[in-house]
Amino acid sequence: MHGLLGAVATLVAGVMLSAGSVATAQNACLKGEALETAFRAARSDVDQRVKTMEFAEAMAPLRAYAIHYWMDRNTAGATDSLTRFALGGCWSKGCGDPPKGKSSDGQPTRYQSLLSYRYQLSQYEGGHRDTPPEPPSAFPPGEMLVWADEQLGCDWSLPGIRQTPVKQIAATPVAVTPARSQKACLKGRELTNTMINSINAIPGNPDENKAYLILYWKRATYQIYKDENLLSAISMCTYPKGNCGLPEDLSNTRFQKLLDYEDELIAYKNGRTSVEPLAPLDAPFPDDSMVDWAEGVLGCDATDYIQVPVQQTTAEDTKWVGYDAARAAGGDRFYQWWRNHYEMKHSSHALELCRKFGSSSYECSLVGEWAYLKTGSNPYTGGGATFNSPYSDYGNNPANAGYDGPTRGPEYNKTVREMRCYNQGDGTEKCFFD
Repeated sequence: MHGLLGAVATLVAGVMLSAGSVATAQNACLKGEALETAFRAARSDVDQRVKTMEFAEAMAPLRAYAIHYWMDRNTAGATDSLTRFALGGCWSKGCGDPPKGKSSDGQPTRYQSLLSYRYQLSQYEGGHRDTPPEPPSAFPPGEMLVWADEQLGCDWSLPGIRQTPVKQIAATPVAVTPARSQKACLKGRELTNTMINSINAIPGNPDENKAYLILYWKRATYQIYKDENLLSAISMCTYPKGNCGLPEDLSNTRFQKLLDYEDELIAYKNGRTSVEPLAPLDAPFPDDSMVDWAEGVLGCDATDYIQVPVQQTTAEDTKWVGYDAARAAGGDRFYQWWRNHYEMKHSSHALELCRKFGSSSYECSLVGEWAYLKTGSNPYTGGGATFNSPYSDYGNNPANAGYDGPTRGPEYNKTVREMRCYNQGDGTEKCFFD
């Protein structure tokens, strides 16, 4: 019997001796602090058993506890990061196969609200969403609760066991070994060197290789897309299914976007396509579940404890109010901000904008000339090629080869870029530059 199951059995036996009704205690589920303690211990059990390729077996009780924790704590339980990690893989006919999508009234089903919250929260934390998402439903679907009761062999409808199992769980190795925070994970050059040595080791440890690659992706962000060897190595997380803390279906994961980029890059290198792919801007770092898995394999904590100042320096400058939101939204929102400032915080933001919306996009055309005059780099490619605009190196523009007409003299003054707008008579305006 594994450590977690032994801990739970010891707990139930201890409570049975002190409870008045043995029959009730046998079938009662853990609740309150007792439930949370067992829930966190189940996470530790996953970390231990993943090293012996028992990840799928360990996840079943963890998911069952997560469903009970959601039921016990309601919204607070649903928004807990461990709940979201545990139940993220339940969507594929698992955990009682709860209804997904939207109900007849157009509202998301209760499990779908958890999936949506998980995805939207990652978008918000990654700067791709302006407002935090709405919390998920306060209660899990009935199908999930029935499945959790079957997994744990208890009945949630009973009063429940609420004593805190301090002594019993403290006596087991699983409970006293925390899932995280044993030590800080490697960083910088030390992480890079260890990762390379791990990959080159014979016979090596495949799980450790993947874990180091995940931590490298977390710290190096977009740099991982520049190394084909690292892309190939981390793509090994696709086998077996559910490896690296990922669900069996990789749809809507940042890891899937990395795989798509790798496929497009191979096609480009082999001449099957003529367009070089761009790194996905909305996948700068691995999925949260991948980082959790890597921490469990390596027994370390990858969290960066950075003290954020109470008041940011840029917050005092009203000039940049709304800048980040406008840059993320693009379209008319970015245009309205740009026409009032004609400037960006950093030249790299122009390149980022062109990659996000496309080199031929309206957003890229707005910042293109500014970026070239600021850095000498073409924001379409990031290189030093001359930017084609009416005001930049006009006489040497290859498009003008063979032109014998008049050229501007040294007294030429560039036209001021002022927008002129005219009412179309239907409530709309048409705007253009002179």
